[in-house]
Amino acid sequence: IDRGKKVKIKSITFEGNNSMKSGKQRRAMKDTKQRGIMRIFKRSKFNHTAYNRDKEAVLDKLRSVGLRDVRFVSDSVYKIDERNLGIHFKIDEGEKYYFGNITWIGNTKYSSGLLDTVLGIKYGDVYDKPLFDQRVHQSQDGRDISSLYMDRGYLFFHIEPVETGVVDHHINYEMRMIEGKEARVKNV
Repeated sequence: IDRGKKVKIKSITFEGNNSMKSGKQRRAMKDTKQRGIMRIFKRSKFNHTAYNRDKEAVLDKLRSVGLRDVRFVSDSVYKIDERNLGIHFKIDEGEKYYFGNITWIGNTKYSSGLLDTVLGIKYGDVYDKPLFDQRVHQSQDGRDISSLYMDRGYLFFHIEPVETGVVDHHINYEMRMIEGKEARVKNV
């Protein structure tokens, strides 16, 4: 087996990104890094699997600032010289979206106002799908709708956010809930 010479990433460039600086997009790429002055002892080698994972991380970062339709028009890995590669991304950001009206259906235990407060997302906030999913299902700080119910014994609680429409770049949601019965401890 002739492994050949190691190939390093010399530059990562973005084209078409107007909503976010290229540095933030490069920081979203955890394993695909370009060589730099401050990265003396850290690797910058190209790994195809990590590259694909990091491309998705860049899209998620852009989606978190309201760019729901963001996509790569093209991405190219090209050879600069014998030991260096360059990566170039061309991005189509699409339109910026915002949260619209959020309505609650099936809630009897808690009022819609309290659920809005726990969710922490208001009409006109920038659309951030990862944050929305986190606040509905699994927040690290316990500030989510599922934890609110399950911590009070509603172990069979289920919530399904349904997108009901997009009006003037505002995405409306209907939160369909099944609270279920409150569970009790019988034998320990």
